[in-house]
Amino acid sequence: MAEDLKVLQDEFAKTADVFKKAVDLHDAEIKKAGEASQEIKSKVDALNARLDTFETKMNRPPMAPSETKAEVVTKEKSNIEAWLRKGIYPESQKATFASTTTIGGYTVVQQYIKELIITTLTEMNPIRAFARSMTTSTNSVRVPTRVALTSITLAADEVTTLRTATNAATPFSYKDITVYEYYAIVDISRDLLEDSEFDLEQEVRNDIAEQLAYQEGKDFVSGTTPVGILKAPPGGNVTATGTSANWPTTNPADKLWDVYFALKEPYASNGVWALNRATLGTIRKFKNSDGVYLWSPGLGTVPNSICGAPYFLCKDWDVAGASKYIVAFADWKKAYCIVDRVGMQITRDDLTKADYNTVRYIARYRVGGSPLVAEAIQFLQCGA
Repeated sequence: MAEDLKVLQDEFAKTADVFKKAVDLHDAEIKKAGEASQEIKSKVDALNARLDTFETKMNRPPMAPSETKAEVVTKEKSNIEAWLRKGIYPESQKATFASTTTIGGYTVVQQYIKELIITTLTEMNPIRAFARSMTTSTNSVRVPTRVALTSITLAADEVTTLRTATNAATPFSYKDITVYEYYAIVDISRDLLEDSEFDLEQEVRNDIAEQLAYQEGKDFVSGTTPVGILKAPPGGNVTATGTSANWPTTNPADKLWDVYFALKEPYASNGVWALNRATLGTIRKFKNSDGVYLWSPGLGTVPNSICGAPYFLCKDWDVAGASKYIVAFADWKKAYCIVDRVGMQITRDDLTKADYNTVRYIARYRVGGSPLVAEAIQFLQCGA
């Protein structure tokens, strides 16, 4: 695996170098003839797409050994396989569901949930890898947030200065994050359940994880429940492109630097960009006044970067358009919080579609999300 990643990184670096040379040639043709040839335009686009392919492969998160015990996950996979095929409960859950009817539930162990989230949800919904994440056993959780700085007054001397409450402040508030239910439904024919060559656990897990990941990822960006990042960005933390529905035609790279330096310290030291893949394709061509590219490919453990800061790609993020928030730079641990309700349950329904010779599985889990500290994020917005 490490060798495969090294090969990808080497190919990525080589492609990035060829891409930058092609963009330089593209810009030189525009200066000389007023426009670039179709041949060089096509080459730039093809190299951009190739970089996207490499980046997608390299960004697939590895399993985190510290969070997943392989032996527990392996046993759980075997238990779920037996239950999905034949409705047989493992010993640890027989008592829990002894009184259920033919529609019985299966409570998935936490290590298995972590594997599901780390390998699939995080890959399809990268916000999970950067935002603050916590678990709760209730319908909502109250998260403390800082809304102001504590005022400090200098005493004239240690003895005679009267300490008063005029400098009292309430720097902390809170935000209630409600947990909502997500569910996925998978129908499987009994013929497939009886097929020993069919990796049922893997197929059901992949199908459920994809449905859940796509939906929660969209909601974390623009949803109402959970509250998305782009639902109501604070006006004071927005940098304008100054151009209607697009980047400025002159020195567009300057706008990224404006966003970068508008974010306060210490947030900026932990800053990570968020943007759509289409926007990244545009930014890869940006240079500063000295002709240096703002986008840089990573080397080894150093991630790819924009203005020296890492980034993640989110397919549901805004692209250039009227009043769209096309880029954000944030300390995501402070800017956004995801709350997971402990546990996931898969229900096996043998009756609903029995006349179709089909067994229905319903997986459900509960999650909430909300922006936290407003000043921890800075947006770039297109003009109306």
